[in-house]
Amino acid sequence: MKFLNMTETVFEKETLKSDYRQSNKIGRVGIGESALYFKNKMKINYMPFAEIYRAFRRIKAVPARIGSARSEIRLEFLVLCSKKDEIAEIDLPDENASNAIIEEIQKKNPDLKIGKKKD
Repeated sequence: MKFLNMTETVFEKETLKSDYRQSNKIGRVGIGESALYFKNKMKINYMPFAEIYRAFRRIKAVPARIGSARSEIRLEFLVLCSKKDEIAEIDLPDENASNAIIEEIQKKNPDLKIGKKKD
């Protein structure tokens, strides 16, 4: 497994392997003891909980044509931010997965800000 760090804190590879294997999986996200993991092709990205400053859901509506009817498909994403900018946008199966992941991150990082920043 190849682990890619999304922030400044770096962990030992052996620590990452064991934490990832024991992590609680929600969609394509793993919630470990010290970091959040998500797969990106053949690599596993990780972010320590302490460095996740803000988390929120992003919903994108994609126009679709089903037979002769027009509709939209709603895609669910979880956005994770540092203090400076967005770090990751992770696609998820549904709203319940996003909410469950945000709750788990908040348990590990009580200082987490939830929702998009209001400027």
